[in-house]
Amino acid sequence: MKDYLEQLKADRDKIDQQIKMEEDRITAEKRSAVVNKIDALTDEEKENILSHMSHSCTSCSDEYPCNGYSAYSRTYRCSKCMMIEILNGEHGGKFDFELDVSIIEV
Repeated sequence: MKDYLEQLKADRDKIDQQIKMEEDRITAEKRSAVVNKIDALTDEEKENILSHMSHSCTSCSDEYPCNGYSAYSRTYRCSKCMMIEILNGEHGGKFDFELDVSIIEV
């Protein structure tokens, strides 16, 4: 009975390792796709995207994009600062982005 339990635990450990390897492979594939997406953008396209965004904090600006990703809090404070970091390739494909439009009646 004990040998069978040990075998099951060994099998579980092997399966857990295989799962981890597959998750890592998928993550690497996704990051590579993000890097390729960013690399395919021209500087003009990047500037165009950023020109339609606003900083959401008063402490940052295009010249001082200080509210991007924080490893401490594991998030960002300003979408534009974070987008600047992403488009500069600072996170190695860890973060992808989607563009959205807000419709505002004037």
